[in-house]
This record gives sequence, C-alpha cells and structure tokens, in this order.
Amino acid sequence: MEMTSELTASRSEVKVTVALEADGPIERLQALRAADEELAGWLADAVGRARGAGKSWAEIGDALGVSRQAAWKLYNEPLRALIDAARAEAGMNDDEAMEVANQELRALRARRRR
Repeated sequence: MEMTSELTASRSEVKVTVALEADGPIERLQALRAADEELAGWLADAVGRARGAGKSWAEIGDALGVSRQAAWKLYNEPLRALIDAARAEAGMNDDEAMEVANQELRALRARRRR
C-alpha cells in the first residue's frame, strides 16, 4: 500500500487533514504520533470547554462514544491527581499546577498509546 503525503478524513462537521512530509516509514510513524498527540490535546480542550459550558459527563461520554464513567476517568481523574501532585511537590499556584498537569497528562496518554 502506497502512503500519500496527505491524509484527509471527514465525518459530520469535522474534516481532518494530516500532511506528511517524511518519506521513510519510521519518520511517517513519528509524524502520525505527533498528529495523534495534537488531536489528544484538542480532545482534552474540547472536553474542558464542554464542562465549562455545563455539559454533563453523560453528554460528553455520548459524544466520545464511551460511558460517562469512562469519560470522567479519562479526562478528569488523571488531571486531578497530577494537579494535586504538582501542587504538593512544587508549591505552585493553581495556573502553574494546571499547566504542568496538562503536560504530564498529554505525555501519559501518549505513553498509553504506544
């Protein structure tokens, strides 16, 4: 199977395009992993915005195709634990702790996908 330099997928109101500039298979895998990490960040941001807009975990779970419990666990529980750990270790304020926790959560999700 030949791999094109641009992958495009459309579903409902979403169109995703990934441009791959790498020629080798390992470089393409690395590029796709980077795109996956970016999408994971967008998902986390969208979940946060949905919660900020008053959406329930059941609604978020439905949108993600998982149960409300799974959605909460995936997007809330790890973040809370990381925020608490960052605060305890570094004496950070809430914004600093949130930024560190978000970085760690993205790294954790990336490791789980490997």
